[in-house]
Formats: sequence, C-alpha cells, structure tokens
Amino acid sequence: MRHFRFIVALTLAVGFAAVASAADMTLTGSGDLYRLTLEEDGLTVTATMSDESVVELLVPQTAGIVTPSYHVGVDESSGAVFVLWQENEGPEATVVFASHSEGTWYGPTVLAGGDGTAAINPQMLVFRHSKEFKADEEGEEPIVVQDSILHLVWWSFEEAIEEGGSVYSSVPVDDLGLPIFDDVDVRSLTDLLAYGIACPEITDAARLAHPRLFVDPQSGNPHVFATDIGQCLFQIIELKYRPQFDSITKRRRRVVIFGRSRMAPVRADLKLATARVQVGHNLTLVVYWNKGDAVDYLKLTEEGWTDMRSLALGDGLGLQRALELIETLTH
Repeated sequence: MRHFRFIVALTLAVGFAAVASAADMTLTGSGDLYRLTLEEDGLTVTATMSDESVVELLVPQTAGIVTPSYHVGVDESSGAVFVLWQENEGPEATVVFASHSEGTWYGPTVLAGGDGTAAINPQMLVFRHSKEFKADEEGEEPIVVQDSILHLVWWSFEEAIEEGGSVYSSVPVDDLGLPIFDDVDVRSLTDLLAYGIACPEITDAARLAHPRLFVDPQSGNPHVFATDIGQCLFQIIELKYRPQFDSITKRRRRVVIFGRSRMAPVRADLKLATARVQVGHNLTLVVYWNKGDAVDYLKLTEEGWTDMRSLALGDGLGLQRALELIETLTH
C-alpha cells in the first residue's frame, strides 16, 4: 500500500456551518446509485445505473481489513469513483483512499495516520466548484472556471482522542477524475482562536470526535462542522474556491480558503457519530437522533443551542412525517 504523508499547516481562521457528506451510498444527478459494502473479498462498490445495469468494483488490497467507517463518492464530470475508509482502530488507525477512473484503480493510499499518530472518523464530500471571472476585453463573455475538489475531514490524535483534533484537507481532481496529490492542502482545525475559552470537563470526547462536511443550501458552498475540544467550541467553516493561475509556469492551482464562520459552545451530550443534521437559512441547523420510538432533537441558532427535545412517534406520527416537521424548524 502506498503512503502519502500530509504536512499539517496551521491556519488562523475561524468558521461555523452544518453537516452532510458522502457515506456508504451516493446518488448521482443522472440517477446512478453507488453502494459501498465490506464483503469477504474486500470493499466492493456496486453501481446500479439509471438504465438498471449493474457494475461491481472490488477495491484492491482490502480483503480482510478492519474498517468501522467507509465512504464512496463520484465525480460526475469524469465518472471517477472515490473510496475513503478508516483502517484499523485505536492507535493503529489510518485513513486510506483509493480512486477508480476509466477502468483502473489508483491506490490504496494512506492519507493520514501510521506515522506516530492515529486518524479516525474520516468523511468525504465530492464537490464541483465554479468561479466566474471578468473577461480581459470589454464586451467579451465572462470566463467560468470549473473544478472538482475532494473535501476530506478526519480526527487525528497521538495518544488520546481528548488531546486530538479535526483535520481538513482539499484535494483537486483533474479532468480524468484523478486526485492531484501535488496540490493537497491540509489544515488543522484546532486552536483557530487566539484566546482560550473556559469550559467544563468533557468526559466522553470520543463521541465528539466526528468532523462533518455538508453543503449549505443557502449559499451553495461546502462547509465543515468540527469540534475543538481544547477551546470547547463547535466550529462551522465555509469552504470557498479561489483558483489561481501562475503566469510563469502556466499552471492553475485549485485553492480552497476559509470563508465566513460561526461558532457555538460544545455540548458534551451530543453523540455526533449517530447524529443527523438538517441545515437551513443562515446556517440554522437542527441536530437529531432516531431513537426508534421517538426523535430527539435540538436547534442551533445565532443565539446558541436550545434544550434537548423529544418528538414521540406513534398515534399517526411516523418517522418520515416527524423528519418533515423537524425540517420546518430550520426555515
């Protein structure tokens, strides 16, 4: 297995957003459904196309692996398939990536962990960014630059989860759907504030060590939702696309910068591993959990968190209707 070591660059920026990302299933705009399962032979992508044909892709070097978390994504512009997973648990955990383009697998590649650190709880968002520039000559049509970018997050730590933090990475994708690892950007999402915040002791940091990615329906931009345990904050950070062109090398770089941000105090009772999030206007979000006989939820607004509430199921109120009602709270 190939190893690709990331060098973490600390950045002094702050942000706040919501939650959503690629998981073990993804649906394309053309109606193709991709499922990722762990079989005896290894991780297997099963693609059920819109014409009802089925394609199976076995990820190489994954037979017998231990993986508590795996995700599949698709670049619709090229048809490339991306697979991201956590391999092993505890101090030996690593984040591993593989891609499939035009009939060939590339990887697996270790993205994080295995170098004295552990990397857990990865998530992935495949996003097609678009940026418009004014033309050089008056009267000419503006120039539109489009690029696919892999947004990745995971939790990194050396000895204890409580002492670790969220890590964000962006990986541009070329026209064939191949990740451009030469342009990888990696940033720690801890200590982004220049001052500390006093907070009560967090007794179960493991359930907060789950950074998430999502697309804000209002702005259309991807965001990352992450816990900074040291600062006792939840951070929501907007991810904005700023392509740059080097006039000397004639090469374009795909750059992701941190945009607007919000933050909120950590709630130690949140179980982010099993939480679902509904995002609405002005980054209002509702975090909820399906408990079988009820849906527990709480809301985050500019004023902070509401109390935990419960919506009992039954008496004509099913899960789908309950989720529709919860969605209205974000309007």
